[in-house]
Amino acid sequence: GLPDISLPCSVGIIYQQATRLDPSKISVQTIDPTKAHSVDLEELSGDMNVEPLGGDVAFPDLPPHLASRLRYNPIQEELTFFGLYVDQDLGEDYFLPNVFSDSEAQIMKDLEGADQAFRDAIDELQMIAADDLVFSETETELDRLALSAGVATGDGYVVLAMQNSETVCDPALPISLEIIRVTCPLAEGQIAVIPASCVFDEKLTLKHTNDLAGQTDDYVFEWATQPAVGGLIPDRPTGQGGDGWVSYPGGTGEGVTFITIEGPGLFTLSDNWFSMRYRPASASDVVCATNDTWSRWTQPQLAEGWVKRVLAGINPFDQRFEDLSDPTRTINTQVNMISQAGPRWEGSVALNCDSVDDFGLIEIYETVYQRAVDLSIGAPIPVDYPPANDALLLVSSKLADLYGLLGNEAFADASDPTISFGISSDETFLQAVTSVHAFENMTSSLTEEELALLRGRDDRLAPPVTTPPVYNRLVWNFSRDLGEVA
Repeated sequence: GLPDISLPCSVGIIYQQATRLDPSKISVQTIDPTKAHSVDLEELSGDMNVEPLGGDVAFPDLPPHLASRLRYNPIQEELTFFGLYVDQDLGEDYFLPNVFSDSEAQIMKDLEGADQAFRDAIDELQMIAADDLVFSETETELDRLALSAGVATGDGYVVLAMQNSETVCDPALPISLEIIRVTCPLAEGQIAVIPASCVFDEKLTLKHTNDLAGQTDDYVFEWATQPAVGGLIPDRPTGQGGDGWVSYPGGTGEGVTFITIEGPGLFTLSDNWFSMRYRPASASDVVCATNDTWSRWTQPQLAEGWVKRVLAGINPFDQRFEDLSDPTRTINTQVNMISQAGPRWEGSVALNCDSVDDFGLIEIYETVYQRAVDLSIGAPIPVDYPPANDALLLVSSKLADLYGLLGNEAFADASDPTISFGISSDETFLQAVTSVHAFENMTSSLTEEELALLRGRDDRLAPPVTTPPVYNRLVWNFSRDLGEVA
């Protein structure tokens, strides 16, 4: 039942019980977590891996939650970091705020090819963003307002005045008061799954959604994981061991609000469950920092493996990329399943988003399958790992469905060699066995044509059955013979 404070023209904190009892304490503060901050940067090092995005330049080597917020404008010669409001279809909406921790700053500074000027710009951005996060009621420029209890040094009731500003609000708008209470225990929050912009990217970030007023380095985090087996949601960790959960490597420490799964391996291929908890650091004066109290473990969140993410992103029903700002990318208008299935697999294809529309589903799925095999049961030291086996079964079943679709289409066509003709304006059709058929110069009758379409052909006619992409199928009729008109 918390009020939405992002859309009113103004929100003012007119009373805090904690401050009334002790002027040195607060319970909440208003922040502007999506405002963009920019610093001057004359140019990027030519050794950095970048990609154009509209009029800006993005950094695809960053973890997804950072890659979506850091941009460089080569015309204005500015490096910009901004926050995002994420409106989820399922679960609570959350912010990716316009501030970043020391560990996130180090990740950006460690980008391959980054020079000293870029690293200095990151340090400057971090300082500017941290100093400008808190929103003052005297300010008039606002991107999106949020209320945070991440730095609460006292608990109690808080009174908010909505749309009470005489500067930015229309006097005719209604003014209302909202009363909320800030108290312990710590809000557990949830884990957000943030995929990379390219569906083939192996990177996947999981991030805690609580904003903590941008002071994430003042909190200690602990992440736990377990393989996804059986299809049911596991119980939350107990923190005592023996419950199936294990600590995620590198997932414990101050400011560890996120983890990133990346690189080839069984863990990347397979589905895994994650949960996390946090507490104020020992030196923190946050109100809930007593008795070394942890938050409750979050509800377990499934992190889908690389194979499943590719199959979800490359399918017969959705466009294969979301960003159309690149002029080289056009809408794929294929709706025919036969066309989308494409030719058979003859070798691994490029798994990158620049060529994603150049191949059919069979070629892409088979390439994904072969890569997954090479990393699991087909590795130099084969590994029988049930979650990875599940991923192999999933992609192989998709391939079986596609080949079955092609076979069913051929069977249905051969089962009825007649052709439908419209004989009236009321969409009445007549089935007829015509004397002219599409492959008349290759087959002697319509029945022979349908059987050849179903079971293939031999080497009596050119080209040989070893010629791709038709092989033993009938070749399209562009021979300028009688059948071409059909």
